[in-house]
Amino acid sequence: MNGVHTAQQLREKGNALYKKGKLTEAIKTYQDAARHAGNDDCLPWSNLSAAYFETGQYEQAATSALRALALCSRSDNNRREAASLEKKLPPRVFRAYLHTHQYAMARQWLKRYETAAAPDELHQYRSSLDRAEAVWKATPDEKRFRRDLEAEAPRYRPQYDVHYEFYNVGHDEITDILDFSVLSDLKRDISVFFAGVGDARHFYGQLVTLDMTSERMATSSPVKRQYHFSMNDRKASTFARNIVLFALLDELAISKDMPQAQRTELYTVVYFLYLGAIIPHFVVARLDGVIDMIIERLENSDSGTATVVLPWVQVYPSDRPEIVRALKSWKSDGSLTPQFSAARTIELAVMGLRMHRAMISENRAPPGCQKEMDTFSEVPFLQPPRSMLKEHEPELLKLLDGAASVQKLKSYLTANWTTNPTLLDEDWHGKVGCEVYTGWDPFAAYQHFHQILSLQEKGGPQKTKLFDHVSSFFRMVVVALRRIRGRLTAEFLLGDAASVIDAVRHGLIENRDATAPAAFDMVHLSNVPDYIGGSFFTFTTAGKILKNSQAAKLNTTCLRNTSLWKSQEEFHCEYMAVSDTKMLSRVTELQQTGKEGDYPLAMTGYMEWRRRRLVAPAFQYEDLLPRADLTRFLYIHFFKLALPYGRSLSDNDMRNYVQPSLNLTCFFRLLIHLHELGYPAHWLADVLSNILDNHVVTTARPPRSHPLRLQELSDHSNSPAEVCVGPFVSEMSTLTVLFQRILPFTPVSNALPSVDMIHQYSMQLNWLELPKNNETASMVLFFFDLEIHSPGNRIRDELDSSSSASGSNTLKQFRENGCVVITSFVCTGRRNIRTVKFWMREDVMDRIHQQHQHWTCAVWRADDWQRLTTFPEDVSLLVKGRKWADGKYDDIEMDM
Repeated sequence: MNGVHTAQQLREKGNALYKKGKLTEAIKTYQDAARHAGNDDCLPWSNLSAAYFETGQYEQAATSALRALALCSRSDNNRREAASLEKKLPPRVFRAYLHTHQYAMARQWLKRYETAAAPDELHQYRSSLDRAEAVWKATPDEKRFRRDLEAEAPRYRPQYDVHYEFYNVGHDEITDILDFSVLSDLKRDISVFFAGVGDARHFYGQLVTLDMTSERMATSSPVKRQYHFSMNDRKASTFARNIVLFALLDELAISKDMPQAQRTELYTVVYFLYLGAIIPHFVVARLDGVIDMIIERLENSDSGTATVVLPWVQVYPSDRPEIVRALKSWKSDGSLTPQFSAARTIELAVMGLRMHRAMISENRAPPGCQKEMDTFSEVPFLQPPRSMLKEHEPELLKLLDGAASVQKLKSYLTANWTTNPTLLDEDWHGKVGCEVYTGWDPFAAYQHFHQILSLQEKGGPQKTKLFDHVSSFFRMVVVALRRIRGRLTAEFLLGDAASVIDAVRHGLIENRDATAPAAFDMVHLSNVPDYIGGSFFTFTTAGKILKNSQAAKLNTTCLRNTSLWKSQEEFHCEYMAVSDTKMLSRVTELQQTGKEGDYPLAMTGYMEWRRRRLVAPAFQYEDLLPRADLTRFLYIHFFKLALPYGRSLSDNDMRNYVQPSLNLTCFFRLLIHLHELGYPAHWLADVLSNILDNHVVTTARPPRSHPLRLQELSDHSNSPAEVCVGPFVSEMSTLTVLFQRILPFTPVSNALPSVDMIHQYSMQLNWLELPKNNETASMVLFFFDLEIHSPGNRIRDELDSSSSASGSNTLKQFRENGCVVITSFVCTGRRNIRTVKFWMREDVMDRIHQQHQHWTCAVWRADDWQRLTTFPEDVSLLVKGRKWADGKYDDIEMDM
């Protein structure tokens, strides 16, 4: 059999594989065909180019296309096919270079193609290329660009409450969270990332576990491995509290010769600050001294480097002011603590304890602590060791020895003790006016610490007080610190977990040590995802900083609305828009591992995730969702972000609601995530282009249930129909330009503005009284033309072209030309007047401003779709600010 005939057969086999979607095999077959083909046979190379392009291998697609074009000129036998390829291949080469950001090469091939291209197509390609080059020219520094994008394009809708809640005592049981292969490899450095570090209990537990593992497995050679813990929280008060406790524990670790009475006093201070709702004055005095020391170190540090508060604790310059503010608010002569009387805290603690114990089936006292626990149930105060009572609280000792009444104990504590300042936050308690959180049971700490306590040697004095058990735990922490503090780093990373993780991943944290890890053996998320997008955040952001190892783990749990989910499938249906675990496995690189606990609710307990594959990209072509399924998946996500389903006005139970906190910037983050998995860039680019061109034809619809039901997601009975996305095109086109520098493709659409057309706009709005369902109230900003339509109470239906209530010609015109919806904006100020700020293309805003007589704006809630601002507002008051491209901050007068 001659080579030509073999090449033809291989091409036919490759074509059959291609049609079946087996492109990995098809590529291998086309490669064989090319090896057997004659010197003038361009067809195998053309086929190979097409297969490479469809799988997203654009460099190889361009190379194969160039080889095919070179052979076309030699092909005498197949001139017709060669001529066809000479028209078909140049646009493929152009798109390959366009999606790989090789704009100089793309321009060369566009010039070659321009004589054969249709005028409209040529214009679209040329304008897309011009805009892309302008974006890259305007933002040459990718790290600086990423910092600007994170600062200026928030990923969450603004919320009515501007201050975050502050609950600073945890409920987790401390367990071994690191894989044993990581623990036991003494030559391997270890890195852990804690999101929502809270009271740092898992940090303490890992210190003990790591130290004891090293001691038991160490050889004669000293252990040299380094330990790095990155601790994230969005509250500076959390870090302030942990620094105080770290300083006390470090003092105990380095002072081997400290007198026993002094050591007992320090452990007592740690005990009260960690678990106490109210504390005695000798603890307050010690707290004041530690605070003064920490503030002095923070305020006298070099402004350009991380502060080494302790030899192993790092605080970055940008985070110092807020931590210092929290520390100063806790001083005994400060203004915060006197606002929260011990009497009221005792009252709240009694109520909190009853509620806590009502939810727990077993409330056993730790060994030896039944009497103390019974007393605590009536008068919720921690009892210090007897030696501390003798020295600092002799009157209280008399009361306890004399079996004083509950009222006498309360009267003494109210007069002589104070609310634990480290439970207070100046914003949450001082400004918002919330009560002190006391919803924990200190005696549950024994169970929480039990796994660690079980590691200690048996024997020793009998434990008769809760202090004995808790101080044993902290003694183990101190021993571990003493041994490893020279090889330990704990860095504080203040801010939103998603923003911090992206900053760590891309090296955006200024003054961070170049040797600090960007990938971790353990990513511990606690229930942080409950507040920032659920498993969407887990898979598209947090999973990216796992080490490329099967031993690396990510742990997360759900606590905010646990009773809402009957299964994990329901949970991921809402957050990831997937119908089952198989579909989930095709849109994330993580797989669930570990044993599922026997819990009464499906989402109780921790879920453990690990990398599925250790190669990049994570998936081969055949592992991907088919292109049609991916397109539908993306449209569903877009609709969920743009038009979340509202809850009933009568629904006040936040435990059964998922706040629509994410905005349309997250659609771009999803596109980037999917490309990292291996989804071809042109698949993603085409979906975005359809949205930008308002040409979405799909079986998907905006959600009709909340949370999104599996039945609705799995229902493919809708006929393909055009769904109008006109109200969102202005924001989407603006965001496309903002994100274009880091998109893994080049958008091709005539709907995009040039980068120098993007400005920041601001406007003051008058706010209504906070309505019902006031917990968070995620927002959406509307501009609309009153000459076309004045929106009413059913504004969501009016924006949804697939709704049965939205079919009138007036509403069609309203969606197409009379409405601009903005999901990504900042809202500042409080009470009745607040300012909204957002980025937007100037042609849209100029039109609105020039037609201000009949255009207006208002803010709605995105959870129950009720209006938050007065109506109508005068859009002539819009302020046009700086350009996105040049960073100038001067406001500009808008022409009338």
